[in-house]
Amino acid sequence: MTYFATLKTVDGKRLRTFCLSAGQLWFLSSDNYYSASLMDAGTWMTETLRENLCLLDCDSNPLNSEFAVWLLLIGKGAHQDKDAIRVSLKKVNNISHPSEERSISKVKKSVNEDINNIISQNRPWDSCQYFKERGIISPLNANITKINTSLPSSAPGLKHNSTSFDKMAEDSPQAVSEEVLKSINPPGFPGHFLELKKGIPVMLICNLNVAKGLVNGTCMLVQNIKWHVLKCLIMTGARKGIQDLIPKITLNLEDDEELRSNFTRYELSVNVAFAITINNSQGQPLAIVGVYLQTHVFAHGQLYVTLLRT
Repeated sequence: MTYFATLKTVDGKRLRTFCLSAGQLWFLSSDNYYSASLMDAGTWMTETLRENLCLLDCDSNPLNSEFAVWLLLIGKGAHQDKDAIRVSLKKVNNISHPSEERSISKVKKSVNEDINNIISQNRPWDSCQYFKERGIISPLNANITKINTSLPSSAPGLKHNSTSFDKMAEDSPQAVSEEVLKSINPPGFPGHFLELKKGIPVMLICNLNVAKGLVNGTCMLVQNIKWHVLKCLIMTGARKGIQDLIPKITLNLEDDEELRSNFTRYELSVNVAFAITINNSQGQPLAIVGVYLQTHVFAHGQLYVTLLRT
């Protein structure tokens, strides 16, 4: 949950209205194009997109003008006259490869080309600036997991493996093997296995401490690793630059359809954050973005959000 006061805070300063904060961050635009990937609220004011601030300098480059028109047509769904249809992406740089492994390698290299140098220098502030302005986005968590599990192994530094402790509730009507429990990955839960290294970005996946700003979606830089706790530097938000400890916690899953019983997992409540979902990328200050589209996006609104970040 994000409090409204947080949305009005920019660089630690709380502004009088949300419009002022959105304008200062250059986010103020119509929300009509985001309707397919954002939940609506009756209290939200309806705004109209008057100018694409990212493409103001259209006169110096005619391609900018063409891209701006094409982008708005995508947002309006003008290219989609059926529920499912292919949309040409000729206006953006794209790389295709029949091999999934090669495709992931190419998008990683295009976004994080200097990652080895950045992590090796061991300068937390430089690393925060580097990682908070770039990222790989994709529609599905399954795609994100593939990228995030492959990137840490290629980064320099000592590897730390964290494994969860899983168990069924004591009143469970049936016995479930450990291997089955390890394979379960419910939404909002960390995976059974987590590979970490000092200097890599992670994202908090639950509300750990709202008062301290440790909420779902908080991006942090790993500074130290112990078996039961992480020392992290917050990269974004009102508390950026603040160090905090992220301990292992017990997460409960009640009445799971697959297990038909309660299930608990004791693990660090973070995921590696080299790549994030399209929905999670909204609000992140990304300047360099790679889009991995192994699967189709769900709607033209989500495609518009994706292309807007590129």
